[in-house]
Amino acid sequence: MIILGESSDDRGTQLEELTKRILVSKGYNNIVTNHIGPGGAEIDVSADFSRPGIVGNHTNRLICECKAYKSVIDTTSWMKFLGKVFMEEVRNKSEVLGCFIALSGVNGNVSGNYDELLKHRNNITLITGENLLETTRELYSLADIESITHITSNFTDRPIRMIDICYYRNSVYFVIAFNNDEYTLLDSNGGILKPSDAHILSMIEESLSTGSYVNIEEEQKAKRRSIFIQKAILTELMLENGEVDKEKLTKSINDKYVPCEETEFNKEIQLLIEKKFVYCKDVLFYINKNTDDIFVELFRFLLNDIIMTGALGCEYYDGLITHQVIPKIEEIQKGLKITDDILEIVMYLIRISPTALIKSLYPEPMIVSHYEQQLKSQQIELFDREYFVQMIYEGFLSDFNNPKLSRYFREIRGIAEVEKSQIIKIKSKEKLLFSNEWVERKAIGQMTDEYGGKYVNLLVLGNQPEPWEETNN
Repeated sequence: MIILGESSDDRGTQLEELTKRILVSKGYNNIVTNHIGPGGAEIDVSADFSRPGIVGNHTNRLICECKAYKSVIDTTSWMKFLGKVFMEEVRNKSEVLGCFIALSGVNGNVSGNYDELLKHRNNITLITGENLLETTRELYSLADIESITHITSNFTDRPIRMIDICYYRNSVYFVIAFNNDEYTLLDSNGGILKPSDAHILSMIEESLSTGSYVNIEEEQKAKRRSIFIQKAILTELMLENGEVDKEKLTKSINDKYVPCEETEFNKEIQLLIEKKFVYCKDVLFYINKNTDDIFVELFRFLLNDIIMTGALGCEYYDGLITHQVIPKIEEIQKGLKITDDILEIVMYLIRISPTALIKSLYPEPMIVSHYEQQLKSQQIELFDREYFVQMIYEGFLSDFNNPKLSRYFREIRGIAEVEKSQIIKIKSKEKLLFSNEWVERKAIGQMTDEYGGKYVNLLVLGNQPEPWEETNN
């Protein structure tokens, strides 16, 4: 655990204030910091703890020594503290509790002396940074390390080297250090550092001798913007049948997507060239015509996370998704055989549904595990095919229910409604207990011009006419 401060004295003050807050939470009263005792001895923190008795209350005196040193505590400091406890006991004519907080720990001599002391007295407690950390976690209800790791990984894929906790002015922060000598900071709940807290960065860098601070939220925004522009470039190339000149392409990006300076545009184009998705000749840009070599990586990139709807269903997009894709899917799914009886179903679904396609381009554990365990039989092969078709059907249904894709399905694919029927059968060991069938109809409807003419998802009652009957009427 790290106690921050603008100076060594300030670090000591911060540790005393934290100690005071801990004592308050545990029911201590009459808490005083920097008390000068008899003979001029300074006591960092003193407090009383009252316990009810049969008649009146019994009060225990506590004194604390708070050492926020960067080095371990030696015997001299330890013996001075024990002397303070002894003098307080003489003055109070009763046993006094002593608590020595050594943030960076103690040396071997002190540790050995403390162990021996415990055999004879139980009123002295030695607390190191690790012990203080657990108490601080409880006091501030800190998020656990697993949660902090998960939150961090949602922003960045940088490998985490270390997670530590620091304290300053009644606030606790998580310091996440990365492998490349950079770090980021989260608050006690795992939130991104507020600008008003930026003043503590210099104190952290001095305490940890670490590298530079990384705002992972801003870094993530920059990364998502980069991916967005690259996908916009690919979308425009597809809409232009695979090739377009630089001037027209840059104008389209700026007019239809985001303002993009030439230097930023050039950087994103270069990243696409490095991925081998795009190549350049003079002032013309092309989608790599050897799409057979890059198909899987191209569509994984294009359809993951941020889906650009502009290219979906255009002639060039559909032209890439041919029967030549099937062997690639079979290879990815390891052992799956897409037979003729399901071929056209698969082709139709992966062409109209981006989620169905992306699901097929990543190994499905249920299917792949059969191959890895060398489980081979006609029954397993049939199960894998049925499971795969069910998986991509579910991908299509997920897309159809996605409001962001409603216009695409209605205008580009001409799909107005999806009807799904299900049968449930509840069985005992001896017989069928219950059976029922129900039908679910979901449609994409268009609102009137008064509401902007946007498309919305609708649940259709079973007795309503079919879409073509409504059109004919």
